[in-house]
Amino acid sequence: MKRSTNIFLFLFFVQSLLAQSGPFSFLNNINGTYPSSTNPFSSGQIISPNTSSTGIGHVGVVANPGTDRYNCRNWGTSTSINLGRYISWIIIPNSGYDISFASLSLTIQCSQTGPDELAVRSSVDNYASNLYTASGIQGDAVTGDPQISNHIINLSSITNRTTPTIIRLYGYDASNVNGTMSVNDFNFMGTLPIKLLSFTAKTIENKTQLSFSTATEENNDYFSIERSSSGIDFRTVGKVTGAGTTTSIQKYTFLDENPFPGTNYYRLKQTDFDGQFTYSPVITVQFDGAGGFRLFPVPVKDQLSLQLDEPDAFESQWAVYNALGQLVLSGILPEDQSTLDLNVSDLAPGMYWLQRTSGRARSSRMFVKE
Repeated sequence: MKRSTNIFLFLFFVQSLLAQSGPFSFLNNINGTYPSSTNPFSSGQIISPNTSSTGIGHVGVVANPGTDRYNCRNWGTSTSINLGRYISWIIIPNSGYDISFASLSLTIQCSQTGPDELAVRSSVDNYASNLYTASGIQGDAVTGDPQISNHIINLSSITNRTTPTIIRLYGYDASNVNGTMSVNDFNFMGTLPIKLLSFTAKTIENKTQLSFSTATEENNDYFSIERSSSGIDFRTVGKVTGAGTTTSIQKYTFLDENPFPGTNYYRLKQTDFDGQFTYSPVITVQFDGAGGFRLFPVPVKDQLSLQLDEPDAFESQWAVYNALGQLVLSGILPEDQSTLDLNVSDLAPGMYWLQRTSGRARSSRMFVKE
């Protein structure tokens, strides 16, 4: 069946993040004679590119002298958390980026009259719930020796953050308001994604040209180009080598020389050197194979009309798919009938494709439901 190559051109620009593509870290071993006298303290911190932080700071507690540790006193003596007394961090992604957190490792030191319990909360739920708690962290009341304890806090519930994230460490149940608790060092871990700037598709003669670009890449081994005729079952049709690790814009192209008649769905599978992978959004391009048809009105509110350029001598099938490639309506167009009215009033507002199949040929048209 001859393919019409210039009837339909679909160009889709997407700004998206390929999640879990590279590591994120923010750490500080906290060195100096009196670090907590600076609020916040950022000297010596190391943080991944495309992110920033004001450092480690404190609110409601008082800086206390201490060497190589961020030391504070005036913690609450109540057995309940005082939400106004805490040590905190603010982690900020650059515009257009997001962070998915994994963990926070802390070394805590408490005096014999300092807090005996701690809790970690975040701005994600406005500090309503604990991400982590620990008790028995107070120093030895008999010998007067401080206690140093290590803590690993699971932050995997904090994902795809495009705005500043604040993590707070609360100390409470101190024996004396002059008791101290300090952070000796900290290390946030997570993922900072590849930034996919654009992903487009267009027809060139009987072929599909795919173009995509990235703003940054980290440990990017390659892209697999995957194609589907249904939007559900994808198969690899090609591979493009990635740039490894780079902060400069990279541009890529791929030519699919054997697209399906009708609608072709494409996506990118990005794979790291360690085998981790993730997918881009799906885009489509159209090659007409069945007889031409029109849809009107577009946009449509209640009733959509399909009109063939010329009637078929045998019946054909039609189906409507949403933007996710899910079937939402279907039916039969009888032989020798050139028009069909469809009730689309129950469809949610958005973008849809009407696909018509006649024998082995297939064609699609996009419409918008108001």
